[in-house]
Amino acid sequence: MNVDTTTFPKISVVVPCYNMENYIISTMESIINQRYPNLQIIFVDGGSTDGTIEKLSEYRKYIDTFISEKDNGQYDAINKGFRFANGDIFCWLNADDVYHTWTFKMIAEVFRKNNTIDWICGIPSFLTEDGFLKKNYNHASAKYKYGISNGWYKEGGFGFLQQESMFWRRGLWEKVGGLSLDYKLAADYELWIKFSKYAELWTINLPLSSFRLRESSRSIVLKERYIKEVDEICSNLEKLPILYRLFGKFTELNFLLRLLTWKKTFMIFQRFNSNEWVYTSKFRSVSGLTISELFLEK
Repeated sequence: MNVDTTTFPKISVVVPCYNMENYIISTMESIINQRYPNLQIIFVDGGSTDGTIEKLSEYRKYIDTFISEKDNGQYDAINKGFRFANGDIFCWLNADDVYHTWTFKMIAEVFRKNNTIDWICGIPSFLTEDGFLKKNYNHASAKYKYGISNGWYKEGGFGFLQQESMFWRRGLWEKVGGLSLDYKLAADYELWIKFSKYAELWTINLPLSSFRLRESSRSIVLKERYIKEVDEICSNLEKLPILYRLFGKFTELNFLLRLLTWKKTFMIFQRFNSNEWVYTSKFRSVSGLTISELFLEK
Protein backbone atom coordinates (compact mmCIF):
# COMPACT_ATOMS: atom_id res chain seq x y z
CA MET A 1 0.00 0.00 0.00
CA ASN A 2 1.44 3.35 -1.05
CA VAL A 3 1.29 6.18 1.48
CA ASP A 4 0.87 9.79 0.42
CA THR A 5 3.80 11.30 2.29
CA THR A 6 2.77 14.84 1.36
CA THR A 7 0.13 14.73 4.10
CA PHE A 8 2.89 14.13 6.65
CA PRO A 9 5.44 16.91 7.21
CA LYS A 10 8.97 15.59 6.87
CA ILE A 11 10.79 15.03 10.16
CA SER A 12 14.60 15.11 10.25
CA VAL A 13 16.06 13.43 13.33
CA VAL A 14 19.78 13.57 14.07
CA VAL A 15 21.26 10.83 16.27
CA PRO A 16 24.68 11.83 17.66
CA CYS A 17 26.58 8.84 19.01
CA TYR A 18 29.88 7.74 20.51
CA ASN A 19 30.47 4.29 22.05
CA MET A 20 26.83 3.46 22.82
CA GLU A 21 26.70 -0.23 21.92
CA ASN A 22 24.57 -1.04 24.98
CA TYR A 23 21.80 1.42 24.09
CA ILE A 24 21.90 2.24 20.39
CA ILE A 25 19.52 -0.52 19.31
CA SER A 26 16.70 0.59 21.63
CA THR A 27 17.25 4.19 20.51
CA MET A 28 17.11 3.33 16.82
CA GLU A 29 14.10 1.05 17.24
CA SER A 30 12.22 3.82 19.05
CA ILE A 31 12.63 5.87 15.86
CA ILE A 32 12.13 3.20 13.21
CA ASN A 33 9.27 1.29 14.81
CA GLN A 34 7.01 4.33 14.66
CA ARG A 35 6.66 3.66 10.93
CA TYR A 36 6.43 7.37 10.25
CA PRO A 37 6.11 7.67 6.46
CA ASN A 38 8.13 10.85 5.87
CA LEU A 39 11.23 10.51 8.02
CA GLN A 40 14.89 11.38 7.51
CA ILE A 41 17.34 9.69 9.91
CA ILE A 42 20.80 11.22 10.13
CA PHE A 43 23.27 9.19 12.19
CA VAL A 44 26.47 10.94 13.23
CA ASP A 45 29.03 8.79 15.03
CA GLY A 46 32.19 10.27 16.49
CA GLY A 47 34.37 7.29 15.56
CA SER A 48 33.13 4.70 18.06
CA THR A 49 35.68 2.12 19.19
CA ASP A 50 33.22 -0.36 20.71
CA GLY A 51 30.61 -2.48 18.91
CA THR A 52 28.23 0.38 18.08
CA ILE A 53 28.79 0.36 14.32
CA GLU A 54 28.58 -3.43 14.06
CA LYS A 55 25.28 -3.47 15.97
CA LEU A 56 23.84 -0.95 13.54
CA SER A 57 24.47 -3.09 10.46
CA GLU A 58 20.87 -4.30 10.07
CA TYR A 59 19.52 -0.78 10.59
CA ARG A 60 21.66 0.96 7.99
CA LYS A 61 18.91 0.63 5.37
CA TYR A 62 16.72 2.98 7.42
CA ILE A 63 19.41 5.65 7.80
CA ASP A 64 19.45 8.35 5.11
CA THR A 65 22.82 9.83 6.08
CA PHE A 66 25.44 7.80 7.95
CA ILE A 67 28.63 9.46 9.20
CA SER A 68 31.32 7.86 11.34
CA GLU A 69 34.41 9.98 11.88
CA LYS A 70 36.19 11.88 14.62
CA ASP A 71 34.56 15.17 15.50
CA ASN A 72 34.87 17.99 18.01
CA GLY A 73 32.27 16.65 20.42
CA GLN A 74 28.55 16.07 20.59
CA TYR A 75 27.44 19.53 19.50
CA ASP A 76 29.76 19.51 16.51
CA ALA A 77 28.21 16.18 15.52
CA ILE A 78 24.67 17.57 15.83
CA ASN A 79 25.45 20.69 13.80
CA LYS A 80 27.09 18.48 11.19
CA GLY A 81 24.02 16.26 11.04
CA PHE A 82 21.60 19.14 10.56
CA ARG A 83 23.60 20.34 7.55
CA PHE A 84 22.17 17.27 5.78
CA ALA A 85 18.64 17.79 7.10
CA ASN A 86 15.92 18.68 4.61
CA GLY A 87 12.83 18.14 6.74
CA ASP A 88 10.13 20.56 7.85
CA ILE A 89 10.57 19.56 11.52
CA PHE A 90 13.91 19.11 13.29
CA CYS A 91 14.89 17.18 16.41
CA TRP A 92 17.81 15.22 17.79
CA LEU A 93 17.89 12.15 20.00
CA ASN A 94 20.97 11.16 21.96
CA ALA A 95 22.03 7.56 21.43
CA ASP A 96 20.84 6.30 24.82
CA ASP A 97 17.39 7.96 24.96
CA VAL A 98 14.14 6.85 23.30
CA TYR A 99 11.01 8.25 21.69
CA HIS A 100 7.56 6.91 22.48
CA THR A 101 5.54 5.07 19.83
CA TRP A 102 3.10 7.91 19.21
CA THR A 103 5.57 10.77 19.10
CA PHE A 104 6.17 11.54 15.42
CA LYS A 105 2.56 11.34 14.25
CA MET A 106 1.40 13.42 17.19
CA ILE A 107 4.03 16.09 16.59
CA ALA A 108 3.34 16.09 12.85
CA GLU A 109 -0.38 16.64 13.33
CA VAL A 110 0.18 19.59 15.65
CA PHE A 111 2.67 21.31 13.33
CA ARG A 112 0.59 20.59 10.23
CA LYS A 113 -2.57 22.15 11.64
CA ASN A 114 -0.92 25.17 13.28
CA ASN A 115 1.38 27.28 11.17
CA THR A 116 1.98 29.72 14.03
CA ILE A 117 3.57 27.06 16.29
CA ASP A 118 7.33 26.74 15.79
CA TRP A 119 8.53 24.93 18.93
CA ILE A 120 7.06 22.04 20.96
CA CYS A 121 8.04 19.86 23.90
CA GLY A 122 6.39 17.10 25.94
CA ILE A 123 6.34 16.40 29.66
CA PRO A 124 9.41 14.72 31.22
CA SER A 125 9.83 10.96 31.34
CA PHE A 126 12.82 8.94 32.60
CA LEU A 127 14.22 5.43 32.18
CA THR A 128 16.49 3.41 34.43
CA GLU A 129 19.85 2.46 32.99
CA ASP A 130 18.49 -0.95 31.92
CA GLY A 131 15.50 0.57 30.15
CA PHE A 132 12.62 0.40 32.63
CA LEU A 133 10.33 3.39 33.13
CA LYS A 134 11.45 5.12 36.31
CA LYS A 135 9.42 8.31 36.37
CA ASN A 136 6.77 9.98 34.26
CA TYR A 137 5.60 13.48 35.20
CA ASN A 138 1.82 13.70 35.44
CA HIS A 139 1.20 17.18 34.10
CA ALA A 140 2.79 20.00 32.14
CA SER A 141 4.57 22.76 34.01
CA ALA A 142 4.72 26.39 32.90
CA LYS A 143 7.46 27.19 30.39
CA TYR A 144 7.09 30.86 29.75
CA LYS A 145 9.11 32.85 27.27
CA TYR A 146 10.58 35.47 29.62
CA GLY A 147 11.92 32.83 32.00
CA ILE A 148 13.45 30.78 29.19
CA SER A 149 15.05 33.82 27.56
CA ASN A 150 16.79 34.71 30.85
CA GLY A 151 18.02 31.18 31.56
CA TRP A 152 15.81 30.58 34.59
CA TYR A 153 15.14 26.95 33.64
CA LYS A 154 18.11 25.41 35.40
CA GLU A 155 19.17 23.81 38.68
CA GLY A 156 18.20 26.06 41.59
CA GLY A 157 15.68 27.78 39.36
CA PHE A 158 12.66 26.47 37.46
CA GLY A 159 14.16 23.07 36.56
CA PHE A 160 15.65 21.96 33.26
CA LEU A 161 13.94 21.79 29.87
CA GLN A 162 14.06 18.25 28.49
CA GLN A 163 16.16 18.25 25.30
CA GLU A 164 15.05 14.88 23.92
CA SER A 165 11.43 16.07 24.03
CA MET A 166 12.04 19.14 21.83
CA PHE A 167 10.80 19.55 18.25
CA TRP A 168 10.97 22.70 16.13
CA ARG A 169 10.56 23.98 12.61
CA ARG A 170 13.55 24.19 10.33
CA GLY A 171 13.23 28.00 10.11
CA LEU A 172 13.78 28.42 13.83
CA TRP A 173 17.07 26.50 13.67
CA GLU A 174 18.19 28.59 10.69
CA LYS A 175 17.36 31.85 12.49
CA VAL A 176 19.63 31.09 15.45
CA GLY A 177 22.42 29.41 13.48
CA GLY A 178 22.35 26.10 15.34
CA LEU A 179 24.36 25.14 18.41
CA SER A 180 27.29 27.20 19.65
CA LEU A 181 30.56 25.27 19.79
CA ASP A 182 31.80 27.65 22.49
CA TYR A 183 30.21 25.26 24.99
CA LYS A 184 30.99 21.56 25.39
CA LEU A 185 28.13 20.64 27.74
CA ALA A 186 25.49 23.40 27.85
CA ALA A 187 25.04 24.41 24.19
CA ASP A 188 21.50 22.98 24.18
CA TYR A 189 20.69 25.10 27.24
CA GLU A 190 21.88 28.16 25.30
CA LEU A 191 19.92 27.02 22.24
CA TRP A 192 16.62 27.24 24.13
CA ILE A 193 17.49 30.78 25.18
CA LYS A 194 18.12 31.67 21.53
CA PHE A 195 14.92 29.95 20.37
CA SER A 196 12.88 31.89 22.93
CA LYS A 197 13.79 35.18 21.24
CA TYR A 198 11.75 34.08 18.21
CA ALA A 199 9.16 31.58 19.45
CA GLU A 200 6.93 30.49 22.29
CA LEU A 201 7.52 26.99 23.64
CA TRP A 202 4.27 24.98 23.47
CA THR A 203 3.92 21.95 25.75
CA ILE A 204 1.96 18.84 24.79
CA ASN A 205 0.53 17.44 28.00
CA LEU A 206 1.91 13.98 27.23
CA PRO A 207 5.41 12.40 27.28
CA LEU A 208 7.15 12.32 23.91
CA SER A 209 10.45 10.74 24.92
CA SER A 210 12.39 9.28 27.84
CA PHE A 211 15.78 10.29 29.17
CA ARG A 212 17.94 7.36 30.31
CA LEU A 213 19.44 7.89 33.78
CA ARG A 214 22.99 6.50 33.71
CA GLU A 215 25.73 6.87 36.31
CA SER A 216 28.25 7.30 33.50
CA SER A 217 26.28 9.99 31.64
CA ARG A 218 27.93 13.33 30.95
CA SER A 219 25.24 15.16 32.92
CA ILE A 220 26.39 13.34 36.08
CA VAL A 221 30.12 12.88 35.53
CA LEU A 222 30.69 16.45 34.32
CA LYS A 223 28.00 18.19 36.34
CA GLU A 224 30.27 20.84 37.88
CA ARG A 225 31.64 21.80 34.49
CA TYR A 226 28.11 21.95 33.10
CA ILE A 227 26.97 24.28 35.88
CA LYS A 228 29.98 26.51 35.20
CA GLU A 229 28.99 26.81 31.54
CA VAL A 230 25.38 27.57 32.50
CA ASP A 231 26.59 30.34 34.82
CA GLU A 232 28.69 31.76 32.01
CA ILE A 233 25.73 31.76 29.61
CA CYS A 234 23.56 33.52 32.21
CA SER A 235 26.17 36.09 33.23
CA ASN A 236 24.65 38.87 31.10
CA LEU A 237 21.00 37.88 31.57
CA GLU A 238 18.49 38.96 34.18
CA LYS A 239 19.01 37.12 37.47
CA LEU A 240 16.55 34.68 38.98
CA PRO A 241 13.96 36.18 41.37
CA ILE A 242 15.57 36.88 44.75
CA LEU A 243 13.85 34.04 46.65
CA TYR A 244 15.30 31.53 44.20
CA ARG A 245 18.75 33.05 44.61
CA LEU A 246 18.45 32.82 48.39
CA PHE A 247 16.82 29.41 48.77
CA GLY A 248 16.83 27.71 45.37
CA LYS A 249 19.84 25.48 46.09
CA PHE A 250 17.91 23.69 48.85
CA THR A 251 15.90 20.91 47.22
CA GLU A 252 12.72 21.12 49.31
CA LEU A 253 12.65 24.91 49.31
CA ASN A 254 13.28 25.03 45.57
CA PHE A 255 10.38 22.67 45.07
CA LEU A 256 8.05 24.82 47.17
CA LEU A 257 9.14 27.97 45.33
CA ARG A 258 8.46 26.31 41.99
CA LEU A 259 5.11 25.04 43.17
CA LEU A 260 4.10 28.57 44.20
CA THR A 261 5.39 30.24 41.00
CA TRP A 262 2.56 30.40 38.47
CA LYS A 263 3.04 31.70 34.94
CA LYS A 264 0.95 31.69 31.79
CA THR A 265 2.10 28.97 29.41
CA PHE A 266 1.02 27.63 26.02
CA MET A 267 -0.44 24.11 26.15
CA ILE A 268 -1.78 21.42 23.83
CA PHE A 269 -4.01 18.59 25.02
CA GLN A 270 -7.04 16.45 24.19
CA ARG A 271 -10.18 16.24 26.29
CA PHE A 272 -11.54 12.81 27.17
CA ASN A 273 -14.74 13.40 25.21
CA SER A 274 -13.03 14.70 22.05
CA ASN A 275 -10.33 13.67 19.58
CA GLU A 276 -9.57 17.28 18.71
CA TRP A 277 -6.46 19.00 20.00
CA VAL A 278 -7.03 21.97 22.29
CA TYR A 279 -4.59 24.87 21.96
CA THR A 280 -4.70 27.34 24.80
CA SER A 281 -2.73 29.42 27.27
CA LYS A 282 -3.20 28.77 30.96
CA PHE A 283 -1.63 29.72 34.26
CA ARG A 284 0.37 26.77 35.54
CA SER A 285 2.97 26.16 38.24
CA VAL A 286 6.57 25.92 37.02
CA SER A 287 6.76 22.65 38.98
CA GLY A 288 5.87 19.40 37.26
CA LEU A 289 5.25 17.69 40.62
CA THR A 290 2.61 18.11 43.31
CA ILE A 291 3.27 18.11 47.06
CA SER A 292 1.87 14.57 47.39
CA GLU A 293 4.24 13.32 44.68
CA LEU A 294 7.18 14.96 46.39
CA PHE A 295 6.45 13.24 49.71
CA LEU A 296 5.78 9.94 47.97
CA GLU A 297 9.24 10.00 46.39
CA LYS A 298 11.18 10.99 49.51
